Amino acid sequence: MATKYLWLTLATLAACAWTAADAQSTVHLYIYDTHTGTVTQATGPMDWEPYNASFSNNGKKLVHDLTGGWPQLLGVTDLATGTTTSLGLAGDNAVWSPNSRFIAYWNFSDWIDSGFDPNVPPQVRVIPAEGGLPVAVRDWASDASWSNNSRRIAFVDWWPQYIGTIALDGTGETLFNEAVLGTRDGIGCNPSYSPDGKLIVYESRECAEGGGIARLMVIPVNARGEALGTPYPITSGDYYVSHPSFSNDGKTIVFSRCPFPCEDPSATGLYTVTVYGGDPVMLFDRPGKGEYDPAYSKNGRYIVFSGPE
Repeated sequence: MATKYLWLTLATLAACAWTAADAQSTVHLYIYDTHTGTVTQATGPMDWEPYNASFSNNGKKLVHDLTGGWPQLLGVTDLATGTTTSLGLAGDNAVWSPNSRFIAYWNFSDWIDSGFDPNVPPQVRVIPAEGGLPVAVRDWASDASWSNNSRRIAFVDWWPQYIGTIALDGTGETLFNEAVLGTRDGIGCNPSYSPDGKLIVYESRECAEGGGIARLMVIPVNARGEALGTPYPITSGDYYVSHPSFSNDGKTIVFSRCPFPCEDPSATGLYTVTVYGGDPVMLFDRPGKGEYDPAYSKNGRYIVFSGPE
């Protein structure tokens, strides 16, 4: 499930001696077909819980988290066979690049395993999609999202969690801090670039500050990832929203929504809202189950999400 409170989550991970699950997971990845409204299960039996999935460009594979053991790993599921293979990399929130050449993710386990050594920071990293060595793009960063040309990455700064962007070579960094925006509305979680690279949507700063609610915020940006205006909300603060993802035409955003104060994860469902804001529309909800971490396919027809059986 998408991280609500980064520090609380990491403290929990550090305190718990995770071991590989000794029973098959009851959490799976599912595919929602926006044309037919049908849902199919994408993952088969495994000892890990899959979350935070991202489609490959051709829509045939998913890269995602494998949770329930330590360290948390990244895996790839072949949608034709339902087979899931571990990439052998510790990480979180992996996303396929638009040009299909790379996968970006962030790693926090090295930092925890080091005893929180400041010389071993959490990092946003990039690996070739066909396999290879990870390359660190930004220290003290999380939650990567690709620009439309696969040359920049949106990320969350470590603290106080400003949204920012950076080139793959680590240059040209922008941070949406008070000095740039004149407001603290650039603080948030889970940024997502629009398909044309002109907008970034993210969870509002309450997700980082522990306020319990969160709205979806949108900020216009140029090709260098620089803000072209101030962020504006497209949902209200009457419920908790998380993990936004743009449709391929950039007009619709899918996200998870939970009634405030979101004490019951099974009450979380999938909703959509236009990029201009308004009343969200329920897309899919299984009462008493819970649907998390939605993401559109590159062609916009399918939405992957995670949830219990």
